[in-house]
Parts: sequence; structure tokens; C-alpha cells
Amino acid sequence: MRTYRVAVTAAAAVLALGMIGSAGAKAPGSGTWTFIDATPNPSNFGECMNTTVPSSPADVNSFPVKVTKKSAVLTTTSNNALDWAADVRDSKGNILATSDQPIGGSQAENLVLTLRKGSYTVNYCNWSGEPQITVDWTLK
Repeated sequence: MRTYRVAVTAAAAVLALGMIGSAGAKAPGSGTWTFIDATPNPSNFGECMNTTVPSSPADVNSFPVKVTKKSAVLTTTSNNALDWAADVRDSKGNILATSDQPIGGSQAENLVLTLRKGSYTVNYCNWSGEPQITVDWTLK
């Protein structure tokens, strides 16, 4: 009986430590997103971000960002060879920053901006480029 009680107590302690560790875990401060946009739309800037543009069920144009501190700097570095466009929007859909390099330019659609505590969305869309790109990001 005593052995059983020690084993149960030890198991409970390990479980409790695991829960404490996961409760204090931070969201990652960097990573890579994969954006997929099979339907290029070289119309007016920003149009490829709205609902009138046909999309493929496979399209992945947005990723959420949550700032939990008073403020943080979001940096995105796109890895595209052809033309894409990018923007960052607040939780109300207001555009806070955009990037769209001219054709023949570097084609990198990079952003650096300071965000206050809150929820945001990073969007990339295929202007006239390859159907899939990756974007490296940091939030510090």
C-alpha cells in the first residue's frame, strides 16, 4: 500500500510540473510561414487581398500574429523570385503596412513595423509570381 501511494504521489508531481512548464511557455518569436496563392491577380494594388478575387481552396494567404507585450517589432522577409504583394492588418481590418516591389526590382516583399499589444494578420498574395513562397518572420 505504501509503495502504491509513493508511486501515485510521484506521478502527480511529474504531471503538475509538466502543466506548470506548459502554462509558462511562450509563443515562438520567429519562424517561417508558407503562403500559397494559385491564382495570380495583377490588377489594382490590394485587390488580390479582397474577396472579389477568385481563390483556390488550397490558397493560404494569411497568418495571425498576436502581440502579448506592450509592443513588439514584426519583421518579415519574403523568399520569392517573382512578384507578390504583402500587408499587415489590425483586428479591425485596417491596413497598417504594405509592401509591393516593382517588377524588375528585388521582388522581396519585406516589412518591419512596431505593433502594440493586440491581434494582427499578415497577408501575402500572388501578384504575378510563383504559386508558393515562404516568409521568414520574427517578433521581438
